[in-house]
Amino acid sequence: MLQFEELVPEIYLLKTPFASLWSGVFLLRGEENILVDSGAGAEVVDEVILPALERMNVEKNSIKWLINTHTHGDHAYGNTRLLEATGAKLATFDKGVDKLKNPLYYSRETRAAFPAYSSKAPDYIPQVDTDVVVHDGMVLADRVKIFSTPGHDTECISLLDLNTNSLLTGDSLQFGGTRSAAGSDIAYYKDLIEYRQTIEKISRIQPDNIFASHDYQPAGFCFYGREAVENALRICTEVADSYTMWVKEELDRGVTDLAELARMLLHKGGGEEGAYLFTDMYTAREHVKEARSGR
Repeated sequence: MLQFEELVPEIYLLKTPFASLWSGVFLLRGEENILVDSGAGAEVVDEVILPALERMNVEKNSIKWLINTHTHGDHAYGNTRLLEATGAKLATFDKGVDKLKNPLYYSRETRAAFPAYSSKAPDYIPQVDTDVVVHDGMVLADRVKIFSTPGHDTECISLLDLNTNSLLTGDSLQFGGTRSAAGSDIAYYKDLIEYRQTIEKISRIQPDNIFASHDYQPAGFCFYGREAVENALRICTEVADSYTMWVKEELDRGVTDLAELARMLLHKGGGEEGAYLFTDMYTAREHVKEARSGR
C-alpha cells in the first residue's frame, strides 16, 4: 500500500510505480493544495494517487493546482485523469505547453533521433490543455517559485517551496543515472551545455533541501541541508566530467559509434544495458560534442 511520506513540514512524496522504477508525485499542503506531477497514466492515478490522498484525509477537490516538472510520460501522462478527478487547474511552464497539447508528436520525435535503438512510441497519449502558463521566476499560489532548469529536456523546471526553501528538482539533476530493481542507468540529458548551466543555477538558488523525483545513483533522492545540497551538485558535475573524459579516451582510440560509446558509459558508470539504448545515446552524443570542443 503506497502512501505519501512527509519530507519536511507540508511537503509529501508518493513513490508511484513506473516500470522497475518509482517516479515521485509531490503533495504540497496549504491554503491551496498543489500536486507536482501525476504519474505514468490514468491507472496510476486511480489505483495509487487518489487512494493515497484519501488515506491522508485529503479531499480530491481540495487539490487546486497540478504542475509538471516536465512532460515525460512517468511525470505527466496521468494529467488528464487527475485533472478530471480533482477539478484542479493545470499550470504549465511555457516550454511545455505544446508538449502537453501534442504529446504523441514529441514522443515520436524523441525516438526518431535513434530509431534502431528506440522503443515504439505509444499509439495514443491523452492531450491536455493548460489553464495557466508559468514562466521562469514566477510564483504559483504564493507558495512555489518556478525555475527553468533544462538539460534533461527543454521544458524541465524546478520548484522552490518558499515555506521551507526546499527545491523539487524533478529529473533536472541526473547524478549517475536512476537506480531500480532492474539495475542502474546512466545520466540522461539532451543538452549537456544546458545541463551544466542548470547545476550552476541550482547552486545559486541556494536551497536548504533538494528532493528529486527518482532514486539516483550513488546519491539517492533527498538531500537535507546546504552541505548535502552542495555535495549533490558536486556529484552531478563530477559524473558529467567523467563521462566526457571517458568519451574523449574512446574518440582518441578511433571509436565514434554512438551505440558503442553509450555502452561504454553504461559499463564504466556502473549501469546495465536495457532493452533500448536511445536515452543513453543522447547522453553519449552530448559528451562527444563536449569532448570535441576541447572543454
